[in-house]
Amino acid sequence: MRILYYSPHPQITFDDQSGAGTHIREMIKAFEQAGHEVYPLIMGNRVTPPNSKGNEEVKIAGFKGIGKKILPRSIWETIKDINLIRTDQSFEDKIVQAIDEFKPDFIYERANFLQISGVKKARERNVPHVLEMNGPYLVEEPIRRNYKLLLQRAAWKRENAQLNWSTKIAVVSQGLIEYFQARHKGLPAEKFLFTPNGINPEDIKVDSTKVEQLKLKYSLQDKFVIGFTGSFAHYQRVDILVQAFAELKQEYPNIKLLLVGSGASMDTIQALVKRLAIQDDVVFTGKVPHEDIYNYVEIMNVAVLPDNMWYGSPTKIFEYGALGKTIIAPDNTTMRGIIQHGKEGWLTSPSVDSMVAALKFLINDEKRRMAMGNIFQQKILKEYNWMKNVEKIVKSI
Repeated sequence: MRILYYSPHPQITFDDQSGAGTHIREMIKAFEQAGHEVYPLIMGNRVTPPNSKGNEEVKIAGFKGIGKKILPRSIWETIKDINLIRTDQSFEDKIVQAIDEFKPDFIYERANFLQISGVKKARERNVPHVLEMNGPYLVEEPIRRNYKLLLQRAAWKRENAQLNWSTKIAVVSQGLIEYFQARHKGLPAEKFLFTPNGINPEDIKVDSTKVEQLKLKYSLQDKFVIGFTGSFAHYQRVDILVQAFAELKQEYPNIKLLLVGSGASMDTIQALVKRLAIQDDVVFTGKVPHEDIYNYVEIMNVAVLPDNMWYGSPTKIFEYGALGKTIIAPDNTTMRGIIQHGKEGWLTSPSVDSMVAALKFLINDEKRRMAMGNIFQQKILKEYNWMKNVEKIVKSI
C-alpha cells in the first residue's frame, strides 16, 4: 500500500530526539518493513511533496521580545494558538499536492492540538484517514503551557472534527478511548484502534565495550544501579525517585542513581540533589543519542518511571522491558494494562514512602527481581512492537 505519513506539528522534526520523534521514525520504519511505500510529510522539517521545486518556509506571525513580557500569559498563549491555526491552514496546499501526486491508499496522521488540515483534506479528497491521538490535548496543553485555554469552544470543535472525520482513530491507551467517547458523544468503539507504544526488536543493540566504558566513566562498577531515562518532564516526578534514593543511601551505601536525559525539570532535580548532598552518588548524563539508550539501560539493575500522565504509553517502559530490567512504574490504569504487579514489575503510588518500599523490596530480593524482569521481557518482545501496530492499522483500512 501507499501511505502518506503526515505530522502537522510545526516544531517536531523527523530527527527529533523526543518521544514524539521516536514514535514518528519507528512507525514509518515499521510501515516500510511491512512492505508498504511511505511518503513522510513532516511539517517540522518543512518537507515538500514529491516533485516539488524546493521548500517553502512557513512564516509564523507573532509578537516577540517585549510583547511576551507585557502581555498576560493567557493572552500570549492564545496568540500562539491563533498562529497555530493559521499555520495549519497554510499546510493545506501541501497536503493536497502530496495526495494528488503520491496518490496514497490512506493517510496516517500523528495528530496535534488545533490542527485539522490532514483530516480535512483527506475527507475532501475521499482518502481513508487514520488519526493517531497520543493525548487529551484540550487537557494537556493548558497544563503543559500553564495557561487558561481561551479558545476552549474552538478547540473542542476542531478536536471533534479530527475524531469524527477520521476513518479510524489509533490511541496509545484504553483510558484515552474512554475519555474521547465521553467527551465526544456518538464515537463508536469499533472506530478506535488500541496501538500502544513499543519497541523495534532490531533496535535492541547493546555494545558491551561501550557499557563497560560507561561504567568506568561514571564509577558504576560493582554498584547496584537504579536508573531513569527520559525528558525530565515535571509529571514524571523524578524528584520522588531522588528523595527516595537519598533515604535509601544511608542503608545501602553501594547504590547509585543514574539519570539519563535532559528536559524542563532537570535544573530543579539537580538543585534537589545538591540540597540533599548526594551529588557523589547521582549521575546526570545529559541528553544522549537515542541509538545509545540501550547501553545506558543495560547498566541498570532497576529501571524506574516514578509517575506519568494517566493516558500515556511511555516508550521507556518498553525499552526497559526489552532488556529484561525490573521496572517500577506508577499504579494507574495504563500501567495496570501493561504490567502485572508483582509478576512482571512493581506498581506503586507516586510518593516517596512508596518508592522507598518498592526499591527496598527489589534490592533485597534478587531472585524475585530477576524473575519479574525476565517474564516482562518475554511479553514485551512478543506483544509490544511497532510491527504489531502496523499490522492492526493496515488491516483496519
